[in-house]
Amino acid sequence: MAQIKQYRPAYFSGFENETRAFTSLKELLNIEWVDNFRKLPNGQIDPNFHQYSINKHSDYKGYEYALMAEYKNGYSWFVVGFVDENEIIKELPVWVAKYEVGSK
Repeated sequence: MAQIKQYRPAYFSGFENETRAFTSLKELLNIEWVDNFRKLPNGQIDPNFHQYSINKHSDYKGYEYALMAEYKNGYSWFVVGFVDENEIIKELPVWVAKYEVGSK
């Protein structure tokens, strides 16, 4: 059974990052805090949400893959969490950093 460990930047304090098990891609993407990356605060789908993708190189010990949420056609992104296996997530696109002209 695969697991995802929630990610929050170091400046977030007072929160415990959750670890959740999943057995399918659908189950992974329906975890509440994963699904929230697609939504606006009012619960509607964020029109800027582009896709979930996988970064194959994570620095998080024991978790080789990072689940990414991409926005604005992939020009903006956030780390959602770290995944410990690749069989279930292999259907997701591989994350590639994209930069708008003049932004890098």
